[in-house]
Amino acid sequence: MFKSAHIKLTVYYTLIIMAVSLFFSLIIYQITTSEIERKIKTVGQKLIIQEITPFLADKPFDFNNKQLKLTGNIKKIEEVLENEISSAKSGIAIKLAIINFVILIFSTIASYLFSGYVLKPIEENMTMQKNFISSAAHELRTPLTSLKTSLEVALRSKAIKKNKSIYDIIADNLNEVNTIISLSNRLLDLNKYQNDNNIVLTTFNIKDVIYSSVKRIKHFAENKNIKIKVKSNDIKLNADKNAIEEVLLILLDNAIKYTPKDGEICIENFVKKNTAVIKVSDTGIGIPKKYHKKIFERFFRVDSSRSRHINTGFGLGLSIAKDIIDLHNGNIKVESTPNQGSVFTIELPIKKA
Repeated sequence: MFKSAHIKLTVYYTLIIMAVSLFFSLIIYQITTSEIERKIKTVGQKLIIQEITPFLADKPFDFNNKQLKLTGNIKKIEEVLENEISSAKSGIAIKLAIINFVILIFSTIASYLFSGYVLKPIEENMTMQKNFISSAAHELRTPLTSLKTSLEVALRSKAIKKNKSIYDIIADNLNEVNTIISLSNRLLDLNKYQNDNNIVLTTFNIKDVIYSSVKRIKHFAENKNIKIKVKSNDIKLNADKNAIEEVLLILLDNAIKYTPKDGEICIENFVKKNTAVIKVSDTGIGIPKKYHKKIFERFFRVDSSRSRHINTGFGLGLSIAKDIIDLHNGNIKVESTPNQGSVFTIELPIKKA
């Protein structure tokens, strides 16, 4: 991420410097050539006057005299003047071009160094933040797992089962613990997929990953009587198999959450112009167009008034999915209409052997 930001910032700085340099070069060129042209013409006029003086005799001086303008010597003087003006302009333009080329080289080097200097403290802070999130999430796992186990054991107790109020309190606490565990896992995933060094590329069949993802999440769909249709083709892909499966699980999980009972989810894949395309569509509540880009931002959740009866999570799932697809140089987008459903499309490049 910071490598691309470093390059972009270098390009922006260089473009700004070159824009200023070219602007002032143009002004210098205009002023200099105008001054040279004026001085050369002044000298030329003096030469022409000297040339035509013998022809004037006692007659009044008349620049409009056509006979004098056609004098051979005057023509030669005018040609010489025009050549000198043209040569001077070309010389100035070449020198300014050389100067701008030198400025381009030095400004690129300076911009690269300066952008690196500017981004360094930001990168260090981001690294510290990532390390803190990762450490905190790891540290939370042990006590949360112990607490979860204790609550599950308590729920199996016959004495607690007899007391409904206590049973409900413990069950609610268990749900909250599961929610926090889910959050810590999401934070770890978020950290993991922000670095391309964590991507392990292998060649696999997309069809196998699709069926594996559906199998892992089918139980939740059955609880809401939601049908999952699969239209899958054999397509070989060189990518991180686990990461791609994580993306599909995120999309299927969201589809199940936001699709009412007795709804339908469809997942399909095909090849289009050397690109592997995976589509996950549902008959859910849909997403307003104004949120189509924002839903991939971290911690963003669509207007809660539309989904107040749904456990919407923490707004990290789609952000993680986008990070994973970006690491694979792919693209993820959504098409959705409120109350009609959503279609998430993943596009991944197929590398030719």
